[in-house]
Amino acid sequence: MSLARRTVLGLLVTCLVAGLLMLLLEPGGAAAQTAGKLAGQRWYQLSLGDRSIGYYSSDSGRRSDGSFGFATELRFALTEGGAVTVRDSYRFAAAEPHRLLEASHELRRDSDALSVHVTVTDNGFEATIRRNADVSRRDLDWDYTLADYLAVEHWLARQTPPIGARVTTRSLNLGRLVMEREVYELTGRDAAGFELRNPAMVEDTRIRLNRQLIPEQFRLAGVFDLVRVDRQQALKTPEPLAAVSYRAPLDRTLQRTSELKRLDLRVETGTSLTLPDPLVLRDNPVVPDEGGNYLAATLEHPSDHPRLQRLVRDLGYQQPAATPAAATTRVRELVSYVHRFIRYDTGNEHMPVLEVLRERRGDCTEYADLFTSLARAAGIPARTIIGMAYTEEDGPALAFHAWNQVLLGERWQAVDPTWDQFRVDATHWPLPTDDRTALMLLTGQAELSFAVLATEYHDGTVFGAGR
Repeated sequence: MSLARRTVLGLLVTCLVAGLLMLLLEPGGAAAQTAGKLAGQRWYQLSLGDRSIGYYSSDSGRRSDGSFGFATELRFALTEGGAVTVRDSYRFAAAEPHRLLEASHELRRDSDALSVHVTVTDNGFEATIRRNADVSRRDLDWDYTLADYLAVEHWLARQTPPIGARVTTRSLNLGRLVMEREVYELTGRDAAGFELRNPAMVEDTRIRLNRQLIPEQFRLAGVFDLVRVDRQQALKTPEPLAAVSYRAPLDRTLQRTSELKRLDLRVETGTSLTLPDPLVLRDNPVVPDEGGNYLAATLEHPSDHPRLQRLVRDLGYQQPAATPAAATTRVRELVSYVHRFIRYDTGNEHMPVLEVLRERRGDCTEYADLFTSLARAAGIPARTIIGMAYTEEDGPALAFHAWNQVLLGERWQAVDPTWDQFRVDATHWPLPTDDRTALMLLTGQAELSFAVLATEYHDGTVFGAGR
């Protein structure tokens, strides 16, 4: 995986971070009354370690037609020339129950531009999606109001919850066009304000609000800091990080990697990370089900797009697989089809799935996202997995890689279309997106290296200390 492509993965993870920030940084309270009290513009500085890498701003208030408007902007740069800008806006009706009237989302990263505009219709909402030259539309059955948008503030202001209490809210993820549930826990209260924790989004995320329920400071996964400042301080020129390798070197070369059943590694550097020692990797590593809809069409995986649906019909998959055996055969065929369809190319920026269909090139993320989209279009639950896997480029190491997971019957199986593996080998190490380890590695905040302790192969051969 090229350095440029790996950097994009880092930016994508940071955009995930931005999704959390956008929920609580938009001022609010108990619907219209508190929303009016908290109207105004606020600025925040985003830092990684001792470096300022960007800013966040929010602006809310009544519009000329009486509706309630909220607008936010996040801009950051992790590497030189790699600026990312994310803008979101919402508008709610002036009259009770203050239903959502329209919303928009814009993401710009290098030459990649995505915009989503959601408008109300008689049956719900319609989203117009523009990604570079591609335009599509999607109907949405959302029901969302100002009270949903301001649920956390309403909970704090009106219910006076005890320390340790939790609230579950509904939020719109405009970047993925899905409705999500968020959980917040009250961890502290004093004369100055409140402390909240989001235990589900990213490990060890803390939020500090003042008595007016305005966020003052965030500490995200022990990596990112967001602090309320004046406009001039927020707009201070960011300090991009030096390029990082995103590699975890191994002390020796591995043999017959596709036949590896188990790989035992001792952590040599990187003891500040939360890792088991030894780290034991096994073939078919399965990431636990997070309760998602793995058949759903999303912006990243537009399985309902006519071009993908037509391709699935051409492959003969327009009907659901009749038996588990037929589903297994279909997955095998899709793995090999995607492997042949894409020409491996590490020198390109991230391409969305519809561009991959046109260009037929990319690296592991293009392989994985196309496979997820095709599998879902063919009625097979699938997801893209981000982690590290073995490479010998520039020496033996684990480097960032993407592959897939599919649900066959009641059992998840890991597959890798980049390497044409129906069952992935033991060099694959999935990184959970809700863990600070992934954030620290992606942002270059931790060095990591391993010594190989033992290897076990499917033919029963074991080298090193068997377990």
